[in-house]
Amino acid sequence: MAQKLEFIFDFSSPYGYLGATVTDQITAEFPELEVVWRPYLMGAAMKQTGIPALVEIPIKSRYVARDMIRSAERLGVPLTMPGNFPFKSVAVCRAFYAIEAEVGQPGAQAFARAAYSACFGRGRKITEMAVLAEAAAAAGSPAWAQDAATLEPRLQDQDLKDHLRAVTDGLIARGCWGSPHFIVDEGEMFWGNDKRWELRAFLAGE
Repeated sequence: MAQKLEFIFDFSSPYGYLGATVTDQITAEFPELEVVWRPYLMGAAMKQTGIPALVEIPIKSRYVARDMIRSAERLGVPLTMPGNFPFKSVAVCRAFYAIEAEVGQPGAQAFARAAYSACFGRGRKITEMAVLAEAAAAAGSPAWAQDAATLEPRLQDQDLKDHLRAVTDGLIARGCWGSPHFIVDEGEMFWGNDKRWELRAFLAGE
């Protein structure tokens, strides 16, 4: 039986948003499984691999626009694209790891859910410090993260920048290039929400 599941995603990815719902469903189905959320900068992976973003390829972007709606409906979650999509996720990724450093994975996961809900659930811009601070407050994160005036300078910490860069480089070295990836026991990788049935079967040892 599997012991650990890593959920790898980029906050700027609508499919990552849907993957968060898949991850929560799997967490409920396999309560003994250790589940770790790991946001990273998918753009760095794209630069290294030369893989373009789906929105940059017209024939794919038209398909994806409809596919995301179908997937959200099947998962029972709202989908509203923010006006600044596509956007850079550096700030929200740093916020995740700053919160994790202080309160651990459960608090960081709660923040990620709140940030994703604001972004792709309600179409808000999580590039804005005020929106990130609201997400932190909704998740019960540390007081400094709930105020844009204290959150913004915290995200400029060099150690935090280096940590995000190291996480991103490490995940790319392990073979991550998109969002979401699901990694079981640090070895078996599944890419995309459409692999959730195979992922469940693998976790169950089938």
